[in-house]
Amino acid sequence: MPPQVEKLSLSYHGHLLDPLWLILDQQSSPPILPLMFSTHLSRHGVVYEAREVADESSRRRISSLMEREVSDATIRSYIYSLAKFLSYLEECQVHHQTPGMHESSACSARFVNHYLNHILANELDSSQSLNTHRSALIAYYNWLTYMEISPRLELKIDRRTRQFMAEKNKKQNYIQYVSRYQRNELLNACETL
Repeated sequence: MPPQVEKLSLSYHGHLLDPLWLILDQQSSPPILPLMFSTHLSRHGVVYEAREVADESSRRRISSLMEREVSDATIRSYIYSLAKFLSYLEECQVHHQTPGMHESSACSARFVNHYLNHILANELDSSQSLNTHRSALIAYYNWLTYMEISPRLELKIDRRTRQFMAEKNKKQNYIQYVSRYQRNELLNACETL
């Protein structure tokens, strides 16, 4: 049985956590780190992005984590994407004795990139959905780095995976010679349809 996601409304020490998305395992207990991540998202509504800044005095780049606000819809999609990843961890734990959902911080960049580029790419239909999953995992692992629980993971979607996803996409692509703004200007200038 895959992990379940529940939506709660909770007040704790005068702080309203609404909505609080909760990921539950097969025994209906939440894994601690994903619970802390979802609580952080509910309370603060921010994720952490890695940014590199050039240090002119020593001619090297310094990486730091910067806050970025996210909407409730983004939080919801991140939690469901994280739950799907945790489900994969549980499946791998049964078959290959790898870390399960309760040890998600022990995953390597190679393992998570394999999940993104091979497992998810075969399951999903659009590159946009794959990018959402990647963004969710980056947000989760950057939060683990911010909390000093694990080192930052470099998560990438390979060129071959992007090409594979583009070939899978059935949507007709068309070239836009005229920008949306210019089309609206043309339509507004016309007096008749």
